[in-house]
Amino acid sequence: MKIYLLLIIIIVTAGCEKQQVNVQTIPALQNSANVQAEPPLQNSAMEDNFSEAQTTGKKVNELPILFSYNGLYGYLDRQMQIIIPPIYTRGFNFTDHGYALVSYTDENGLRELRILDTEGNIMIREHDADIYLLYDDIISYSRNGGLNAKTVRFRDNMLIADVLGSSASVVENEIILFVRFSPASERGFINSTGKRILPNLELKRMSSGFCEDRAVVYEGDNWDIRIIDINGNFYGNLDFLRTEYYFSEGLLPAETKDGLTGYVNKDGDFAFLVPIVNYEDYRLYATDFSGGYALIKTISDTSVWRVINNQGAFVSDDLQLHWASSFSDGFSRVRLLNYKYMFVNTKGEPLVDLLFDDAFSFLNGYARIVYEGRDGLMNTEGTIFWNDVIVKAQGWD
Repeated sequence: MKIYLLLIIIIVTAGCEKQQVNVQTIPALQNSANVQAEPPLQNSAMEDNFSEAQTTGKKVNELPILFSYNGLYGYLDRQMQIIIPPIYTRGFNFTDHGYALVSYTDENGLRELRILDTEGNIMIREHDADIYLLYDDIISYSRNGGLNAKTVRFRDNMLIADVLGSSASVVENEIILFVRFSPASERGFINSTGKRILPNLELKRMSSGFCEDRAVVYEGDNWDIRIIDINGNFYGNLDFLRTEYYFSEGLLPAETKDGLTGYVNKDGDFAFLVPIVNYEDYRLYATDFSGGYALIKTISDTSVWRVINNQGAFVSDDLQLHWASSFSDGFSRVRLLNYKYMFVNTKGEPLVDLLFDDAFSFLNGYARIVYEGRDGLMNTEGTIFWNDVIVKAQGWD
Protein backbone atom coordinates (compact mmCIF):
# COMPACT_ATOMS: atom_id res chain seq x y z
CA MET A 1 0.00 0.00 0.00
CA LYS A 2 1.49 3.48 -0.92
CA ILE A 3 1.66 6.45 1.44
CA TYR A 4 1.46 9.71 -0.46
CA LEU A 5 2.51 12.02 2.34
CA LEU A 6 6.18 11.17 2.32
CA LEU A 7 8.64 11.94 -0.43
CA ILE A 8 9.17 8.87 -2.56
CA ILE A 9 12.73 8.20 -3.66
CA ILE A 10 12.93 6.23 -6.89
CA ILE A 11 16.01 4.03 -6.81
CA VAL A 12 17.84 4.13 -10.11
CA THR A 13 21.32 3.36 -11.43
CA ALA A 14 23.12 2.85 -14.69
CA GLY A 15 22.63 0.32 -17.47
CA CYS A 16 22.30 -0.05 -21.24
CA GLU A 17 19.50 0.69 -23.66
CA LYS A 18 18.73 -2.86 -24.69
CA GLN A 19 20.19 -5.98 -23.10
CA GLN A 20 20.21 -9.42 -24.61
CA VAL A 21 19.69 -12.11 -22.00
CA ASN A 22 23.04 -13.59 -21.07
CA VAL A 23 23.19 -15.69 -17.95
CA GLN A 24 26.98 -15.50 -17.91
CA THR A 25 26.91 -11.76 -17.15
CA ILE A 26 25.00 -12.14 -13.89
CA PRO A 27 27.03 -11.65 -10.69
CA ALA A 28 27.29 -14.71 -8.49
CA LEU A 29 23.99 -14.58 -6.67
CA GLN A 30 24.09 -17.06 -3.84
CA ASN A 31 20.92 -19.11 -4.17
CA SER A 32 20.20 -21.19 -1.07
CA ALA A 33 16.68 -22.45 -1.59
CA ASN A 34 16.78 -25.18 1.05
CA VAL A 35 18.85 -23.45 3.72
CA GLN A 36 16.89 -22.93 6.92
CA ALA A 37 17.14 -19.70 8.89
CA GLU A 38 19.68 -19.68 11.73
CA PRO A 39 18.57 -20.62 15.26
CA PRO A 40 17.15 -17.72 17.25
CA LEU A 41 19.54 -15.38 19.01
CA GLN A 42 19.74 -15.83 22.76
CA ASN A 43 19.56 -12.95 25.24
CA SER A 44 23.32 -13.05 25.95
CA ALA A 45 24.21 -9.85 24.92
CA MET A 46 15.78 -4.41 15.70
CA GLU A 47 2.71 -0.19 1.03
CA ASP A 48 -0.09 -6.41 -6.33
CA ASN A 49 -2.96 -6.93 -8.11
CA PHE A 50 -2.90 -10.67 -7.52
CA SER A 51 -5.08 -12.38 -4.89
CA GLU A 52 -2.87 -15.44 -4.52
CA ALA A 53 0.75 -15.89 -3.52
CA GLN A 54 1.55 -17.55 -6.80
CA THR A 55 4.97 -18.95 -5.97
CA THR A 56 4.08 -20.60 -2.67
CA GLY A 57 0.48 -21.55 -3.37
CA LYS A 58 -0.58 -19.67 -0.23
CA LYS A 59 -3.47 -17.26 -0.31
CA VAL A 60 -2.60 -13.69 0.54
CA ASN A 61 -4.41 -13.88 3.88
CA GLU A 62 -2.25 -16.87 4.81
CA LEU A 63 1.08 -15.13 4.31
CA PRO A 64 3.38 -14.86 7.35
CA ILE A 65 2.94 -11.82 9.60
CA LEU A 66 5.93 -9.60 10.31
CA PHE A 67 6.59 -8.92 14.01
CA SER A 68 9.41 -7.46 16.12
CA TYR A 69 10.96 -8.34 19.46
CA ASN A 70 13.88 -6.60 21.17
CA GLY A 71 14.66 -4.75 17.95
CA LEU A 72 14.77 -7.90 15.83
CA TYR A 73 12.25 -9.16 13.27
CA GLY A 74 10.59 -12.48 12.58
CA TYR A 75 7.33 -13.89 11.21
CA LEU A 76 4.22 -15.54 12.64
CA ASP A 77 1.48 -17.67 11.13
CA ARG A 78 -2.21 -16.85 11.54
CA GLN A 79 -2.37 -18.74 14.82
CA MET A 80 0.36 -16.48 16.26
CA GLN A 81 2.89 -19.30 16.11
CA ILE A 82 6.48 -18.34 15.30
CA ILE A 83 7.51 -19.79 11.94
CA ILE A 84 10.58 -17.60 11.33
CA PRO A 85 12.28 -16.57 14.60
CA PRO A 86 13.12 -12.93 15.40
CA ILE A 87 16.77 -12.91 14.30
CA TYR A 88 16.73 -10.26 11.58
CA THR A 89 17.88 -6.68 12.09
CA ARG A 90 15.40 -5.50 9.47
CA GLY A 91 12.34 -7.16 8.02
CA PHE A 92 9.72 -6.34 5.41
CA ASN A 93 6.25 -7.69 4.75
CA PHE A 94 5.86 -10.68 2.46
CA THR A 95 4.85 -9.85 -1.09
CA ASP A 96 1.75 -11.39 -2.59
CA HIS A 97 4.03 -13.84 -4.40
CA GLY A 98 5.45 -15.22 -1.16
CA TYR A 99 8.84 -13.55 -0.68
CA ALA A 100 10.24 -11.22 1.97
CA LEU A 101 13.42 -9.16 2.06
CA VAL A 102 15.33 -9.21 5.37
CA SER A 103 18.68 -8.06 6.70
CA TYR A 104 20.83 -10.23 8.97
CA THR A 105 23.82 -9.00 10.97
CA ASP A 106 26.21 -11.56 12.46
CA GLU A 107 28.22 -11.31 15.69
CA ASN A 108 31.03 -9.53 13.83
CA GLY A 109 28.71 -6.83 12.52
CA LEU A 110 28.72 -8.16 8.96
CA ARG A 111 25.45 -7.35 7.20
CA GLU A 112 23.79 -9.78 4.83
CA LEU A 113 20.68 -9.22 2.74
CA ARG A 114 18.43 -12.21 2.18
CA ILE A 115 15.21 -13.10 0.42
CA LEU A 116 13.08 -15.65 2.27
CA ASP A 117 10.18 -17.80 1.17
CA THR A 118 7.18 -18.37 3.43
CA GLU A 119 8.84 -21.32 5.17
CA GLY A 120 11.91 -19.27 6.07
CA ASN A 121 14.11 -20.85 3.41
CA ILE A 122 16.81 -18.50 2.15
CA MET A 123 16.44 -17.96 -1.58
CA ILE A 124 19.27 -15.41 -1.87
CA ARG A 125 21.95 -14.28 0.55
CA GLU A 126 24.40 -11.51 -0.34
CA HIS A 127 26.98 -9.36 1.47
CA ASP A 128 27.79 -5.81 0.34
CA ALA A 129 24.86 -5.64 -2.04
CA ASP A 130 21.56 -3.85 -2.44
CA ILE A 131 18.54 -5.94 -3.38
CA TYR A 132 15.02 -4.73 -4.17
CA LEU A 133 12.07 -7.03 -4.76
CA LEU A 134 10.21 -5.74 -7.81
CA TYR A 135 7.68 -8.38 -8.79
CA ASP A 136 7.43 -12.10 -7.99
CA ASP A 137 11.06 -13.33 -8.28
CA ILE A 138 12.32 -10.30 -10.23
CA ILE A 139 14.83 -8.22 -8.29
CA SER A 140 17.10 -5.26 -8.78
CA TYR A 141 20.58 -6.12 -7.64
CA SER A 142 23.69 -3.99 -7.27
CA ARG A 143 27.03 -3.88 -5.50
CA ASN A 144 29.25 -1.02 -4.42
CA GLY A 145 26.58 1.60 -4.00
CA GLY A 146 24.74 0.93 -7.24
CA LEU A 147 27.57 0.25 -9.65
CA ASN A 148 26.95 -2.61 -12.09
CA ALA A 149 23.24 -2.60 -11.28
CA LYS A 150 21.19 -5.38 -12.80
CA THR A 151 17.62 -6.61 -12.98
CA VAL A 152 17.56 -10.36 -12.44
CA ARG A 153 15.08 -13.22 -12.10
CA PHE A 154 16.58 -15.02 -9.13
CA ARG A 155 14.87 -18.42 -9.37
CA ASP A 156 16.71 -19.26 -12.60
CA ASN A 157 19.51 -16.67 -12.20
CA MET A 158 18.54 -15.05 -15.51
CA LEU A 159 19.65 -11.54 -16.37
CA ILE A 160 16.85 -9.27 -17.61
CA ALA A 161 18.90 -6.10 -18.13
CA ASP A 162 21.95 -4.18 -16.95
CA VAL A 163 19.73 -1.55 -15.36
CA LEU A 164 18.25 -1.08 -11.92
CA GLY A 165 14.49 -1.31 -12.27
CA SER A 166 11.61 -0.21 -10.09
CA SER A 167 7.81 0.01 -10.11
CA ALA A 168 7.20 -3.38 -11.71
CA SER A 169 3.61 -4.18 -12.62
CA VAL A 170 1.59 -6.28 -15.04
CA VAL A 171 0.10 -4.50 -18.04
CA GLU A 172 -1.81 -6.52 -20.63
CA ASN A 173 -0.31 -9.75 -19.21
CA GLU A 174 3.23 -8.42 -19.54
CA ILE A 175 5.49 -7.42 -16.65
CA ILE A 176 6.69 -3.85 -17.18
CA LEU A 177 9.50 -2.16 -15.23
CA PHE A 178 10.44 1.50 -15.07
CA VAL A 179 14.24 1.78 -15.36
CA ARG A 180 17.11 4.20 -15.80
CA PHE A 181 19.61 3.78 -18.59
CA SER A 182 23.13 5.16 -18.92
CA PRO A 183 25.11 7.16 -19.78
CA ALA A 184 22.66 10.08 -20.09
CA SER A 185 20.39 9.21 -17.14
CA GLU A 186 17.67 8.27 -19.61
CA ARG A 187 14.45 6.77 -18.22
CA GLY A 188 12.27 4.23 -19.91
CA PHE A 189 10.25 1.03 -19.73
CA ILE A 190 11.33 -2.56 -20.31
CA ASN A 191 9.54 -5.90 -20.10
CA SER A 192 10.70 -9.02 -18.27
CA THR A 193 12.94 -10.07 -21.16
CA GLY A 194 14.74 -6.71 -21.24
CA LYS A 195 12.97 -5.47 -24.37
CA ARG A 196 12.51 -1.70 -24.54
CA ILE A 197 8.86 -0.59 -24.44
CA LEU A 198 7.80 2.78 -25.94
CA PRO A 199 11.41 3.66 -26.85
CA ASN A 200 10.52 7.03 -28.39
CA LEU A 201 9.19 8.53 -25.16
CA GLU A 202 11.51 11.19 -23.75
CA LEU A 203 10.89 10.59 -20.05
CA LYS A 204 12.13 12.79 -17.20
CA ARG A 205 13.16 12.02 -13.65
CA MET A 206 9.75 12.18 -11.97
CA SER A 207 8.07 9.70 -14.32
CA SER A 208 6.72 6.54 -12.73
CA GLY A 209 5.79 2.99 -13.63
CA PHE A 210 2.51 1.53 -14.82
CA CYS A 211 -0.40 0.80 -12.51
CA GLU A 212 -3.92 -0.13 -13.57
CA ASP A 213 -2.84 0.03 -17.23
CA ARG A 214 -1.74 3.67 -16.99
CA ALA A 215 1.51 5.50 -16.27
CA VAL A 216 2.02 9.12 -15.22
CA VAL A 217 5.04 10.46 -17.10
CA TYR A 218 6.99 13.69 -17.30
CA GLU A 219 7.70 14.02 -21.00
CA GLY A 220 9.70 16.34 -23.24
CA ASP A 221 11.83 19.42 -22.61
CA ASN A 222 8.98 21.16 -20.76
CA TRP A 223 8.45 18.19 -18.42
CA ASP A 224 4.78 18.02 -19.37
CA ILE A 225 2.80 15.66 -17.14
CA ARG A 226 0.98 13.14 -19.33
CA ILE A 227 -1.11 10.01 -18.80
CA ILE A 228 -0.29 7.13 -21.16
CA ASP A 229 -1.15 3.48 -21.74
CA ILE A 230 1.20 0.67 -22.77
CA ASN A 231 0.60 1.42 -26.45
CA GLY A 232 1.76 5.01 -26.04
CA ASN A 233 -1.69 6.57 -26.28
CA PHE A 234 -2.07 9.84 -24.36
CA TYR A 235 -5.21 10.63 -22.36
CA GLY A 236 -6.84 13.96 -21.57
CA ASN A 237 -5.95 17.58 -22.29
CA LEU A 238 -5.63 18.96 -18.76
CA ASP A 239 -2.58 21.14 -18.13
CA PHE A 240 -1.28 19.53 -14.94
CA LEU A 241 0.83 21.37 -12.39
CA ARG A 242 1.28 18.26 -10.24
CA THR A 243 -0.20 14.80 -9.80
CA GLU A 244 0.52 11.78 -7.67
CA TYR A 245 2.39 8.83 -9.16
CA TYR A 246 -0.20 6.08 -9.56
CA PHE A 247 -3.85 5.44 -10.26
CA SER A 248 -5.83 3.60 -7.61
CA GLU A 249 -9.29 2.22 -8.33
CA GLY A 250 -9.23 4.26 -11.53
CA LEU A 251 -8.52 7.61 -9.85
CA LEU A 252 -5.46 9.87 -9.55
CA PRO A 253 -5.01 12.99 -7.34
CA ALA A 254 -4.14 15.99 -9.50
CA GLU A 255 -3.84 19.77 -9.63
CA THR A 256 -3.96 21.85 -12.82
CA LYS A 257 -1.98 25.01 -13.50
CA ASP A 258 -5.16 27.07 -13.13
CA GLY A 259 -5.60 25.81 -9.55
CA LEU A 260 -8.22 23.07 -9.90
CA THR A 261 -7.70 20.08 -7.59
CA GLY A 262 -9.40 16.71 -7.40
CA TYR A 263 -9.11 13.20 -8.81
CA VAL A 264 -8.87 12.47 -12.52
CA ASN A 265 -10.05 9.28 -14.21
CA LYS A 266 -8.10 7.05 -16.59
CA ASP A 267 -9.36 9.10 -19.54
CA GLY A 268 -7.42 12.06 -18.13
CA ASP A 269 -10.50 14.09 -17.15
CA PHE A 270 -11.58 15.19 -13.70
CA ALA A 271 -13.90 12.62 -12.14
CA PHE A 272 -14.66 15.17 -9.41
CA LEU A 273 -13.20 18.33 -7.88
CA VAL A 274 -12.31 18.58 -4.18
CA PRO A 275 -10.03 21.02 -2.33
CA ILE A 276 -6.61 19.42 -1.76
CA VAL A 277 -3.66 21.11 -0.06
CA ASN A 278 -0.22 20.56 -1.53
CA TYR A 279 3.01 19.84 0.31
CA GLU A 280 5.49 22.70 -0.13
CA ASP A 281 4.46 23.11 -3.77
CA TYR A 282 5.55 19.55 -4.45
CA ARG A 283 3.11 16.77 -3.60
CA LEU A 284 -0.60 16.66 -2.91
CA TYR A 285 -1.90 15.62 0.49
CA ALA A 286 -4.14 12.91 -0.92
CA THR A 287 -4.09 9.15 -0.52
CA ASP A 288 -4.86 6.28 -2.85
CA PHE A 289 -8.42 5.05 -3.03
CA SER A 290 -9.00 1.72 -1.33
CA GLY A 291 -12.41 0.09 -1.06
CA GLY A 292 -13.95 3.26 -2.47
CA TYR A 293 -12.48 5.68 0.09
CA ALA A 294 -9.53 8.06 0.39
CA LEU A 295 -8.34 10.86 2.68
CA ILE A 296 -7.38 14.37 1.64
CA LYS A 297 -6.05 17.42 3.44
CA THR A 298 -8.48 20.27 2.77
CA ILE A 299 -7.18 23.10 5.01
CA SER A 300 -3.50 23.83 5.58
CA ASP A 301 -3.42 26.25 8.54
CA THR A 302 -5.42 24.04 10.91
CA SER A 303 -4.35 20.78 9.26
CA VAL A 304 -7.85 19.53 8.50
CA TRP A 305 -8.34 16.20 6.75
CA ARG A 306 -11.56 14.59 5.47
CA VAL A 307 -12.53 11.14 4.24
CA ILE A 308 -14.09 11.15 0.77
CA ASN A 309 -15.80 8.47 -1.28
CA ASN A 310 -15.17 7.75 -4.94
CA GLN A 311 -17.89 10.19 -5.94
CA GLY A 312 -16.01 13.04 -4.24
CA ALA A 313 -18.44 13.37 -1.32
CA PHE A 314 -17.18 14.01 2.21
CA VAL A 315 -18.11 11.15 4.53
CA SER A 316 -16.34 12.19 7.74
CA ASP A 317 -16.15 15.21 10.01
CA ASP A 318 -13.02 17.36 10.11
CA LEU A 319 -10.01 15.39 11.33
CA GLN A 320 -7.08 17.25 12.92
CA LEU A 321 -4.10 15.30 11.57
CA HIS A 322 -0.51 15.73 10.49
CA TRP A 323 -1.01 13.15 7.79
CA ALA A 324 -2.85 9.98 6.87
CA SER A 325 -2.12 6.82 4.89
CA SER A 326 -4.34 4.99 2.44
CA PHE A 327 -7.05 2.74 3.79
CA SER A 328 -6.02 -0.88 4.18
CA ASP A 329 -8.35 -3.56 5.53
CA GLY A 330 -10.83 -0.71 6.06
CA PHE A 331 -8.59 1.44 8.28
CA SER A 332 -6.19 4.32 7.75
CA ARG A 333 -3.10 4.84 9.87
CA VAL A 334 -3.03 8.51 10.84
CA ARG A 335 -0.58 10.70 12.73
CA LEU A 336 -2.09 13.21 15.12
CA LEU A 337 -0.89 16.72 15.92
CA ASN A 338 0.72 15.38 19.12
CA TYR A 339 2.79 12.98 16.96
CA LYS A 340 0.92 9.91 18.22
CA TYR A 341 -0.70 7.37 15.89
CA MET A 342 -4.15 5.86 15.66
CA PHE A 343 -6.37 4.04 13.16
CA VAL A 344 -9.62 5.44 11.76
CA ASN A 345 -12.32 3.76 9.70
CA THR A 346 -13.95 5.11 6.55
CA LYS A 347 -16.17 7.37 8.66
CA GLY A 348 -13.16 8.88 10.41
CA GLU A 349 -13.94 7.02 13.64
CA PRO A 350 -11.12 5.50 15.74
CA LEU A 351 -10.72 1.74 15.83
CA VAL A 352 -9.61 1.89 19.49
CA ASP A 353 -9.12 4.76 21.92
CA LEU A 354 -5.40 4.06 22.42
CA LEU A 355 -2.81 6.42 20.96
CA PHE A 356 0.29 4.59 19.75
CA ASP A 357 3.95 5.62 19.89
CA ASP A 358 4.34 4.10 16.43
CA ALA A 359 2.12 2.16 14.05
CA PHE A 360 2.14 0.59 10.61
CA SER A 361 -0.70 0.11 8.16
CA PHE A 362 -2.88 -2.98 8.28
CA LEU A 363 -1.89 -5.80 5.98
CA ASN A 364 -3.98 -8.94 5.62
CA GLY A 365 -5.76 -8.35 8.91
CA TYR A 366 -2.95 -7.20 11.22
CA ALA A 367 -1.06 -3.99 11.97
CA ARG A 368 2.18 -3.61 13.89
CA ILE A 369 1.94 -1.14 16.79
CA VAL A 370 4.12 0.23 19.59
CA TYR A 371 2.31 1.28 22.77
CA GLU A 372 4.24 2.72 25.71
CA GLY A 373 7.40 1.16 24.30
CA ARG A 374 5.85 -2.30 23.91
CA ASP A 375 5.61 -4.00 20.50
CA GLY A 376 2.43 -5.73 19.45
CA LEU A 377 0.11 -6.75 16.65
CA MET A 378 -3.48 -5.53 16.41
CA ASN A 379 -6.24 -7.12 14.36
CA THR A 380 -9.13 -5.29 12.71
CA GLU A 381 -11.34 -6.00 15.74
CA GLY A 382 -8.96 -3.97 17.92
CA THR A 383 -7.50 -6.95 19.78
CA ILE A 384 -3.80 -6.57 20.59
CA PHE A 385 -1.35 -9.48 20.73
CA TRP A 386 1.81 -8.53 22.62
CA ASN A 387 4.99 -9.76 20.98
CA ASP A 388 6.89 -10.39 24.22
CA VAL A 389 4.09 -12.67 25.41
CA ILE A 390 4.12 -14.59 22.12
CA VAL A 391 7.89 -15.02 22.17
CA LYS A 392 8.17 -16.09 25.80
CA ALA A 393 5.21 -18.48 25.60
CA GLN A 394 6.86 -20.30 22.72
CA GLY A 395 10.30 -20.50 24.31
CA TRP A 396 12.16 -18.18 21.96
CA ASP A 397 13.27 -15.73 24.66
